[in-house]
Amino acid sequence: MAAADGSVVHNEFDRAALADDYELGNRPIAVVPHGPYDQYTPTSRAVQAIASYHRRVLRDSVCRLLYFGVIRPFKGVVDIVSALEHALPAPEPAVPIVVL
Repeated sequence: MAAADGSVVHNEFDRAALADDYELGNRPIAVVPHGPYDQYTPTSRAVQAIASYHRRVLRDSVCRLLYFGVIRPFKGVVDIVSALEHALPAPEPAVPIVVL
């Protein structure tokens, strides 16, 4: 951060956290809202596949976990799956995990 001329964050919460956690002096922090996900239109194959899966599998599930975002090691998707394995007593029905 010391070499940066400024920073860009997606919301005011992140701006405040960045300012509190780092000594930025008078370097600017710009808030730029996250862009839209226009590639996910109702006619896209990905959306149709998810809808089909939902109709076939998810409708009978007791519980669902919906995860938004890019899967990266630091985001904890593996931790979520592991936690579910320990949190649900056997023989609970499987919990579908949908990653968008």
